[in-house]
Amino acid sequence: MKKLLFILMVGSLFIGCAPNSTSYTKSTSYTNFFGINMKDVIWHEKFYMKLNEETLDDSTDWLYWHDKRTMDTNLKAYGTVKYYGGDFHMLEIRVINNKSTPIQTNYFLDEFVLIDLLGSSYIIEKPSITSYPKASYINPNSELTYRFSSLPVEIVLIEKILVSIGGRKENYIVLKRIPK
Repeated sequence: MKKLLFILMVGSLFIGCAPNSTSYTKSTSYTNFFGINMKDVIWHEKFYMKLNEETLDDSTDWLYWHDKRTMDTNLKAYGTVKYYGGDFHMLEIRVINNKSTPIQTNYFLDEFVLIDLLGSSYIIEKPSITSYPKASYINPNSELTYRFSSLPVEIVLIEKILVSIGGRKENYIVLKRIPK
């Protein structure tokens, strides 16, 4: 009987010292958008993507086509949506400069616009200037990530994202939804 009592006491001690089972909220992210530099916005329809049905590996499950006379693949961007606990947390737009010259970026001149499935456009509100990327340039063979935690429309309703870096026409990028 004393043995049983001792086992119960030691067992309760271990149970009392066991860490609480806390559920943590999982963070996930998906790259939903891809875009390239448009020399003129009117040509954005010539840039399109489709599923690559000829390959089986997941690294090349989509392809894109563009017109080299009107588009430049040396300036491109990816849009990644981050979720926290299943809810929208942040949109990250990663701009990659593979040009031979730096691209000026400026809080007051950079613009980010969402186009929804109905064709309506919405300006994405930038974070405060203290939370905006500190870099003045995106150097050649470098990248810069812009983060937005507040969007004017639901992420599932976004058809494309328009990005203008430094207020310059030659730094205009159209990101379209990657086909799934």
